[in-house]
Amino acid sequence: MPVSPAQASRACESPWHLSHLKVTEAHRISKGGGSTVAVIDTGVDPHSDLQGRLLPGTETFPNGTGDGRRDIDGHGTAMAGLVSGIAPEAKILPVRYTEKSKPAIHRHYQRQSNGQQSGRLG
Repeated sequence: MPVSPAQASRACESPWHLSHLKVTEAHRISKGGGSTVAVIDTGVDPHSDLQGRLLPGTETFPNGTGDGRRDIDGHGTAMAGLVSGIAPEAKILPVRYTEKSKPAIHRHYQRQSNGQQSGRLG
């Protein structure tokens, strides 16, 4: 069932996941400073909550030339928002992914496990 704009707005105003994950307790140990979190999803749109922390990333599908900072349906940006609440000092590295890019990701990790370095997925 689709979510209405009013329901979505209330969900954003009440970040239930922060209390559920005991983020306040975790922040006593770390807020993610010095860390980079890859968000492998539909891309991440620049958003004021991510200002200064959204890095240029990549796209993993054939002929993808973007830097991951364009979200095709909003899901990746929502996930980056969750990461931002949990690790507010971490950098976000967007990796725009589609089902068609699975072979490229698999090849990348195969090279990594064989000791080869790769600056770009594919």
